[in-house]
Amino acid sequence: MDKRPSLISAFLIIFRPLLIVAALLTYMLGLGIARHLVVPVDTSKATLGFVLVIFLLEMRAFLEAYNRHPGAPENRLSNTIKVEDRYISAIEQFPRTVLLYVAVVILVAGALLTTLLALKGGLSPAVTLILGIAFFACFFSAVPPFALSEKGYAEIIEALLIANAVPSIALGLQMPELHSLLVLLTLPLTLLYIALRITVALKDFGKDSLRNRQTLLLRIGWERGMSLHNISLIGCYLLIAVFAAFRLPWSLIWPQLLSMPFAALQILQVQQIAGGAKPNWRLLILTASVTFALTAYMSTVTLWIR
Repeated sequence: MDKRPSLISAFLIIFRPLLIVAALLTYMLGLGIARHLVVPVDTSKATLGFVLVIFLLEMRAFLEAYNRHPGAPENRLSNTIKVEDRYISAIEQFPRTVLLYVAVVILVAGALLTTLLALKGGLSPAVTLILGIAFFACFFSAVPPFALSEKGYAEIIEALLIANAVPSIALGLQMPELHSLLVLLTLPLTLLYIALRITVALKDFGKDSLRNRQTLLLRIGWERGMSLHNISLIGCYLLIAVFAAFRLPWSLIWPQLLSMPFAALQILQVQQIAGGAKPNWRLLILTASVTFALTAYMSTVTLWIR
């Protein structure tokens, strides 16, 4: 029987502070693009924008916790199979209605903050569209009957939110129109984040299959998931090469390439697992996290110091 986490630990498991750290990295990347384009960064808009990003991500997190709570009628049958799961143990620490109340409070706070940004003149048509898409992605990924995160799309949705929507919001609050540099710097990060999420899904594949929880790996299979992981990493650096051949300057290319050794190690570890070696999940997830974080960080630092 798994040890039940404390209330603080349970809250942090739902809150996912490392996801906020990833969002901060990509948000600073968006602000770095504005600075690189010699656009004055409005710190008040930037701060309010990041708080709004946190509200979006946490609304999704608490709605998902509400939806996956063992007390939900649709979950009672699957919960007859006892599987050690830190996440389920965490959300069990809270009454299901409390999780819903927290999500509603975050939603209302986000609406008020969006209104404040509109009054400050920070919502251009571009950023309004992105915020709308991000909101509906967060909402419909967690809420039935759509519950896209429970139908195998969680990894894709989260990658698009963290690697694309978050930096787009950061940049859109600073300038009325988005710049092509945003696409050139965030598309490779999207692939790296998908690879990172696949490593986590590989670790949890057994208990997800026992709980019959639909994930990307359960939809496409363990072997195809490993192939998608490797293709995502290789595709990331191929994209960087293509962008270099067209218009992205070398000064912005080489910082992204510093993570290549970690990506190679990541592929090697997955290939070893595919070959039957005993998995070292902690090392694999750490390597995947470093690959993504180092790429985002180096790109951001380069934009800010140039």
